[in-house]
Amino acid sequence: MTSRCQVVGAGRGDVSRWGFCSRADHWQSRRPSRPGVLDLSPPVASSSASRGRSGHHDNLASGAYRKYTTTAGGSQQRSPPSAGLDIETAVESLRYWNDLINKIDRPTARMMLSKIDRENLTGVDTTLKGVSTSKNSLYQFLLDVKVEHPTKVVLIRVGEFYETWGFDAVLLVEHCGLNPMGYRLPRAGCPRMNIQRTLDDLTAKGLRCVVCEEAPMPYSYGARSKRKTRFVAQVVTPHSPIYVYNLSSNHGLSPDFNFQAPPVVGIEQRKQDAFTVMLMDVDLRQFTTYHDVNEEIAAHIISSNGFSPPVYCHESYLGSPDSGPHGQKIHSIIQDSLKVRVRGGPFKHKFVESVKQDLGLGQDSEFMESSSSTESKRPFPLYNMTAKSIGLATEASNSNIPSLVSAVLPKDAPAASKHFLARYLMHPPPPSVAESVQKSLQRISQVTRALPLLPILPAHKIAKMIHSKEANHSVYVDLLAMLKGIQDIFESSELEEALFPLTAVAAMSTGKKFKTSEIRDVCDEVIEEIEKVVNTAEYQELMSSVLDTVADGEEEGDGGDDAAGEELPLAGSSRSGDQAAESLVYANEKSVRIILASCIEKELKLLEEARSRVKDAIQGDLEPALEALLNESRVTVAQSRAVPRISFDAVNNSVSIRGAGSQRTQWAKEFGLTHPKDRNGSRLADRFSTERVEEALDEYRFLCHELDLAVKQALKDLAGRISPFVTQVVYLSHLALVSKSFWLHATEAARKGWALPTLVQGGDEGERTLRLDNFWPFWMDSSGDETVKNSILMDKLTLLTGPNMAGKSTIIRSVCSTSLLGNCGLYAPCDSSSRVPHFDAYILRSAESADSPAEGLSTFAVEMSDARAIVRDATDRSLVFVDELCKGTEARAGACIAAATVEHLSSQTRCLGLFATHLHDMLKLPLDSSNLDFMKMETKVQEGEQTWKRETTWKVVEGVCTESLAYQVAEKYGVPKGIVERAWELQALGEEVEEVGDKEDKEDEERKGRGKWEGGARDFATGVEILKTITNEALGLERDAIVLGRGQAPPPMAMGSSCVYFYRLANDVFYVGETDDIMQRFTTWESKHNSNGNGNLMTDFAFVVLPRGAGGKSTARELETKTIRTLANAGYNLMNEVY
Repeated sequence: MTSRCQVVGAGRGDVSRWGFCSRADHWQSRRPSRPGVLDLSPPVASSSASRGRSGHHDNLASGAYRKYTTTAGGSQQRSPPSAGLDIETAVESLRYWNDLINKIDRPTARMMLSKIDRENLTGVDTTLKGVSTSKNSLYQFLLDVKVEHPTKVVLIRVGEFYETWGFDAVLLVEHCGLNPMGYRLPRAGCPRMNIQRTLDDLTAKGLRCVVCEEAPMPYSYGARSKRKTRFVAQVVTPHSPIYVYNLSSNHGLSPDFNFQAPPVVGIEQRKQDAFTVMLMDVDLRQFTTYHDVNEEIAAHIISSNGFSPPVYCHESYLGSPDSGPHGQKIHSIIQDSLKVRVRGGPFKHKFVESVKQDLGLGQDSEFMESSSSTESKRPFPLYNMTAKSIGLATEASNSNIPSLVSAVLPKDAPAASKHFLARYLMHPPPPSVAESVQKSLQRISQVTRALPLLPILPAHKIAKMIHSKEANHSVYVDLLAMLKGIQDIFESSELEEALFPLTAVAAMSTGKKFKTSEIRDVCDEVIEEIEKVVNTAEYQELMSSVLDTVADGEEEGDGGDDAAGEELPLAGSSRSGDQAAESLVYANEKSVRIILASCIEKELKLLEEARSRVKDAIQGDLEPALEALLNESRVTVAQSRAVPRISFDAVNNSVSIRGAGSQRTQWAKEFGLTHPKDRNGSRLADRFSTERVEEALDEYRFLCHELDLAVKQALKDLAGRISPFVTQVVYLSHLALVSKSFWLHATEAARKGWALPTLVQGGDEGERTLRLDNFWPFWMDSSGDETVKNSILMDKLTLLTGPNMAGKSTIIRSVCSTSLLGNCGLYAPCDSSSRVPHFDAYILRSAESADSPAEGLSTFAVEMSDARAIVRDATDRSLVFVDELCKGTEARAGACIAAATVEHLSSQTRCLGLFATHLHDMLKLPLDSSNLDFMKMETKVQEGEQTWKRETTWKVVEGVCTESLAYQVAEKYGVPKGIVERAWELQALGEEVEEVGDKEDKEDEERKGRGKWEGGARDFATGVEILKTITNEALGLERDAIVLGRGQAPPPMAMGSSCVYFYRLANDVFYVGETDDIMQRFTTWESKHNSNGNGNLMTDFAFVVLPRGAGGKSTARELETKTIRTLANAGYNLMNEVY
């Protein structure tokens, strides 16, 4: 059994203010050999700390007493034990680090191990040359942070790098591909710009990190560097992997928040087989609680939602014995992970408090609880075996099982939509929410408007950026676009009616409900706040506009990140003085256009005046001096980069004459030139400037610094004003995600010909009857030649028999997935006449299960564990599927156990479902079949073949089948003919033949792509009216044309219908066409025109949908021809040939 540890935070303090101890009464004076090192020698008196640990701890924990004291500046100083870490935490922390470095593989990292002190909390050997243990040293700061965060990697900002020493340095070299920073000390680091990449590498390995920053210094150009003050800026974990400190200053950067970031997991064992599982989203400040779930569901909740250490385990779980069947599945998942012990109760509150403390969050941070599995009538989350069998579990993505999420959404659907629908299906909603979703999808199918541009913003991104007040320009622009999209929805009665039912899903996800009026008010207020401060143009537009502005000779300038410090070859700037001034402006005034000028009027006015003085000083002092020097040398700037010129120094952020040489004494004296100072106060011997230029530059730099602070403060103040609306904005981000995801689902379902089955509620006639009409596997095309549709009516458990390769597993997978989709309110591959009752659980035990070495279980033991869970959890409202139970033992005993299980499920549990088997001996037993139906997979004799040669029809019919077709399948898949013939002989002789396991064909689904689009119009609108008039007159209808704008696609109601379309190119050329697949045709034209790079983009697109039964493609062609002629006569420049 893996030892479980306790990790407890301690108060901060320097080396001279803390220590390790076992108990207060054992605190005694003992001079340590090195500061920061555990003294493992025992005291005179024994301690109770070692009781029960003999032979359990390694050498780091040997002995009866552990003491950790430190020295500062060579003198011993001590403090009471309350200021330090307790002995158990210290020992477990050291064990944690030693276990990690014992697994190091990279040779470069292994070379560092010889300089590691394994008994020091930091891993730094303080006797090595270059390690200072003085009060304000870097090692001292590292040690202080390690006391607070003993099991986290610490990265400390040092100038343009983030550095660390000891254990942490070894891990950086091992996991991040970095090289050691010298070989005298175990030291490593990364450039400032690569901090997020380095953190990603560390958190991907399950490591938690503490990032420490240098405190901002006041403006001090030309002064010597002062001693830095450092502080803990942020704790970065796999649960919250994005580093946001100072992001508000990086206006062009929009961090990629990972939708798959795993939650923080907490476990409590309330009873022998009753667990509480808590999942916390740290960025979202939200947690979900699953009360009293069994072990299988608890294990699946942990694994399916993603999992990363540490796990916060209540002492009730840590103190429970690991023997016996209970707890083994959870233990096998988390056994190698760091565990944090949670003491006392209630567990919910203690768990939240422990996470806050461990991640450095303030105790005043509020976390809200979202809906949980205890919600009334909500089905249980899917079992892992169920999710995997229908292509929902993570493991399924690496298997041959088709993905259900990929089937319900278009191929190019956003990752956020796929992730949302996967979680939605793995934890089915309550009936009321499912009804709301179905109602919305029904209305979406009739909507004639396109969905507004609705960018998807991760809810935890919004929450984290606003809470931390680090939201930058990009974040606000994205947030503004999302809110305006929501606003557009609620301003359209048609869209509001279709999408408002989806607020039930947003409420389920966030635990909050809001009225329509509240949604409108929040959108209006937050949009107003953002538009009062933020320049809402795209950041790249803002950055590129500076080039035009400066090139036109205007005073203001702006710059992009990757161009800072370069001399810009701008049009209209032939003089090097102008170019240098423009480069200076570009590098320094990045913040000028981020927010509206009205917010920084004072700073802008002062900056404009300072900019003018710099320009005047360059023109009045440096340009005449340069001109005289060039005339004397008779060279021009254009001849060589080495000739004298006025240059912008990006490193020192200054402008001066460069390339004149250092011996131009007479020339320098004549023009009053001096050698300027660099940013650290040192003279630059190869550069020349004047006092006037230097004073102007210093004033300009100072005002740019002040402007940056003002812009940053304005954005922080904006975050403060939005902060009271964070809960509502998070809700709206969920609503945007839900709306777009279900809209895409409706579009894809219409393309595939899926339907909405009827949801049957309690009290309805036939409320326990599952009826699926003409259903087919979700990964197959409904119109494909190989697709076979089936119908099934089920009001009790059904025993399903059939030969190998006849499709039993496919039927089980199809019935389960179709019923699940219907129960979630979604479209499903069946007819609309299908009826799906509300089920409280979906349990599918597939034939693919194998042994579980991690749990010490054989194949048959796994089968019996699954059977135990099914019998225990299934109710008369459950849908149960069992495929090939008891194939892991001998046939006779297996048949009897399977038969007894069938009797229990059909007569006592009275659940619905399918029990598929090859154990035909079951049929010979005195089976109680009073509440059992029998169905089989149909076969027929192949024409012209022997009577034993049969083929499957893939159809489900009533009856029983005792054929296995084992020999036929064996021969088909390459078993030598002699073996097959001998098998026949043995059967004839009455020998017992071991059945060959069932296999399933796996087929990949063919999918079609999707496109995106931009719009604009001149006389395009007239052409649309002509198209609409011709169509309505010909058909006697009143139909509007559907016009698509930027970022839009055809609505679901257009899928599968004949359409006549009309589009315009940027060169005012038009085209008319017809199609039966508007989405595919739209994608084809968009790809042809918008990807050829000739600038001749498709700018407008419209189409009219013909009603079904109006003549289809032939009518569409007639209308196309008539429209072409009419437009040609009207003078339109058409690509079509005119007949």
